[in-house]
Amino acid sequence: MDQFTLTENPASVDVQQLMDLYRLIQGVPAPTDPAYIEKALAGSDYVILASTRSGQLVGWLRAISDGVSATWIPEMVVHPEYQFLGLDGKLLEALIQRYNHTVIYMHNGYDAYYQRLAFYEKLGIKVRANMLVCARESE
Repeated sequence: MDQFTLTENPASVDVQQLMDLYRLIQGVPAPTDPAYIEKALAGSDYVILASTRSGQLVGWLRAISDGVSATWIPEMVVHPEYQFLGLDGKLLEALIQRYNHTVIYMHNGYDAYYQRLAFYEKLGIKVRANMLVCARESE
């Protein structure tokens, strides 16, 4: 995993790179407005980016937390070519290390997540049979 650089809570983010990466994944519609991403990042408590040595963005995760009892991962995006190399695990491990004292909830709608369910369960991110998740679509 030395081939990747992880940057926690970067001072600045290239929003276009995030949007380009988002378009590569399947199962979730990509945002088309840079302001949408900028607002989401500004409202996040934790952001981590993964880049190759050459600087190519290949993954990112953002989280919202009260810092006490609950942390929610609304987005984790990993470039399709890097999805089965453990990069998603590195992003999650960094978040877990920071927010281990809270319950961590993960919302992930892209197809590769379901293929890697056993992998995430090893990190403690498990499907909870007794949870009801409801959502209202944004306008």
